[in-house]
Amino acid sequence: MNVVLLCLVLPIGFTLFLYDAWLVYRFYHTSDKERAVVWGGLQGKVFYVWVVTFLLSCFGCTSSFVLYASMEPPDEFSIFLFVVLNVSYLLFNYALLHEMKNLVLVSLWTNVVVFVVLFVYTVVVFDASSQASTVGFLLWTHFCNFVAVVHVYVIDLMIWYSGWIDAHIAYKTSPEAF
Repeated sequence: MNVVLLCLVLPIGFTLFLYDAWLVYRFYHTSDKERAVVWGGLQGKVFYVWVVTFLLSCFGCTSSFVLYASMEPPDEFSIFLFVVLNVSYLLFNYALLHEMKNLVLVSLWTNVVVFVVLFVYTVVVFDASSQASTVGFLLWTHFCNFVAVVHVYVIDLMIWYSGWIDAHIAYKTSPEAF
């Protein structure tokens, strides 16, 4: 069992969960216009694609975490990946809350890099001949990790971020017309 991974990542992950819940609560109590700004380019059907890819990404990340947590001997690189990922999302939440566009962009690019590395590294470490789990579970994990890469690069970085910037500028210049 990778105790170091559990001791480092679980408290940061729990903090991230609490921060996410607080952000949702905070944005829930804002005006419809302000919520539309926060959701950026995720309007209409794109929102449903975001939800599905987000859920698949969560499964891929969680199942990868479980695989690395159960490794014996522990894998140090996986500890680094998951810590960086959680810290990046904490910074993303902070930057979103304080409308720090550059920090949001940096955290999104960090997430892209981490998810690409997690996908490739997990495929290499846990191939189909691996004894860590069943072949179906590994293939599903690899597929969901690939979806995570697409989710963070295409949907979060390209669609949401550009829509957030555009909505933010439009709302700041003329909130009554938004």
